[in-house]
Amino acid sequence: MVLKISIDQLLHQMDDKTKADFLSKMDRSNKGTVEDILNFPHYFDKYTPKKGTVNGPQLKNSRVYLSVYHFIQYEGLNPQDYNTEDFGLYLSKFTDDVIPCYYEDYDKKINKYVYSFIQEKKSKLSEFCHLNN
Repeated sequence: MVLKISIDQLLHQMDDKTKADFLSKMDRSNKGTVEDILNFPHYFDKYTPKKGTVNGPQLKNSRVYLSVYHFIQYEGLNPQDYNTEDFGLYLSKFTDDVIPCYYEDYDKKINKYVYSFIQEKKSKLSEFCHLNN
């Protein structure tokens, strides 16, 4: 008997570390496109957004905004390995072009940044990695 399973079904069954490893090795020829970022089905969505907050990446003025946590997931890295809050604070020193997000069951504001802006600052991400400390 042959069991067929989609990549999405497989990824939903993986822990964060295995999923990150798998995604980092996967051929994603459309990676970085607006459609791919917005339709990437593996973003963490544990918290309940308050009214007016969109959970996950969003398009505004033809630019894609996403949180640091979701950016790290999208890049095929494990967000648990990084201090996403401190990296977000670092990014905030360089821009105020953010979309703030508020959640019913999380007491801190989470900023979404323009994808291309985070890409520009990505080289600094390793400084916020727990594994390097």
